[in-house]
This record gives sequence, C-alpha cells and structure tokens, in this order.
Amino acid sequence: MKAFPAVRDKDHTTIFTHWGHLHHVNAVPVSRAEDAISMAWDITQHAEDEGQIALLVMSFLSDSPVEPLIGANAEQKASILGLISLGYLLRQERHEQKIRRMLGVGDGVALVEFHGDLDRHEVVIRLFEDWAHYQAFLQPILSNGDMNLGKASTLL
Repeated sequence: MKAFPAVRDKDHTTIFTHWGHLHHVNAVPVSRAEDAISMAWDITQHAEDEGQIALLVMSFLSDSPVEPLIGANAEQKASILGLISLGYLLRQERHEQKIRRMLGVGDGVALVEFHGDLDRHEVVIRLFEDWAHYQAFLQPILSNGDMNLGKASTLL
C-alpha cells in the first residue's frame, strides 16, 4: 500500500519523501522558504553528487545512525531529513526553478520516491505546483483503494 500526504497546510509546500514502507512529510511555510533553501544548500553543499545526498536521505528515513545526528531527537532528525530532501530537489537542475517557485507560492507538493536499496536505487521525482494537480494525480490511486494517508510534520 502506498502512502501519500493527505492534509494541505495553507501557505506551505509539502515535501513527501518515500522509500518502501518508510515515508516522511515536511511542510515548508512560504514565510520560511528562503531560509529553508539556504539551509538545504548548506547541509548538502559538501556532497560530491546527488547520489551521495540520496544515500543520506535513505539513511535518515531508515533511522540509521548517521553522524552528526546520532544524539539528535526525533524532531531535529525530521527537520534535517526535510532539508536534505529539499537539497536533493534543488540539486536537480531540471527541477530547481520549479521547486523554488513552489516554495515561494506555498501550494505545491513534491514527491521524492526512492526505489531499490542503498547500493542500487533510483529516484522518482514528481512535482505538483498546486494542490489541485496533486489531487488529480491521487484520484486513480484513491479509486483503487491503494493508499495509506500519512501524518504531516513541519519543517522549520
């Protein structure tokens, strides 16, 4: 069964990160969009490539002990996971401008889906600039009954 965010936070862009049965939802408020972009770049700037960031996201989703957050609480890890996912999106040249626009408007949904394992994986990115387009994407999934509604968390 798939899990997708079901609740829209007004004036927020939702980032849904998904790998197998593990998933996490973050909401970035418009008022903090520039801060989130800056922090996402800061966190991911030392990565050699997108693959390294993808491994980091997958490790966080599986709650693997990753430095420097071994002692971090769940709320801190959730915010960092959202920022790393955002950093991954910003590193994708074909998606960077669109995700920036979405963050500025606060009505979009970004789905970042990981398939495979740590050694062999692929990432599928789906960006919906508004809630209506996201709902249209969900309609066939809802009609098949193949959906689990996830709980939301807040980024920043």
